[in-house]
Amino acid sequence: MSRGPTTAPGHRRDRRHSAAVPARPPLRTATEEAFTYALALHGAQVRKGGPVPYVSHLLAVASIVIEDGGDEDQVVSALLHDAVEDQGGEPRLEDIVHRFGERVAEIVRRAAIP
Repeated sequence: MSRGPTTAPGHRRDRRHSAAVPARPPLRTATEEAFTYALALHGAQVRKGGPVPYVSHLLAVASIVIEDGGDEDQVVSALLHDAVEDQGGEPRLEDIVHRFGERVAEIVRRAAIP
């Protein structure tokens, strides 16, 4: 008796879909550092209209990126996507370049509202 389709080596089964998706490398130090950095920047902020910590929004965006198969730079960018707009403009962007690299900074820059 078969229990359904098998998954090829190096792939995992996506819980939301029946198709196998390629396995991704685990998130590493950069994600942890980005979360710590985001928490330091936004830790005192709350969401509009209530007492919910603003960092919940950043985690929600990062979660979507992870679930949609984003790589670590994209996850880091999701955690930092409001840092430039809300916490320091261009000097903050330069700090992001220094800490997380050009690719992350470019994604964050593009996410900033002009």
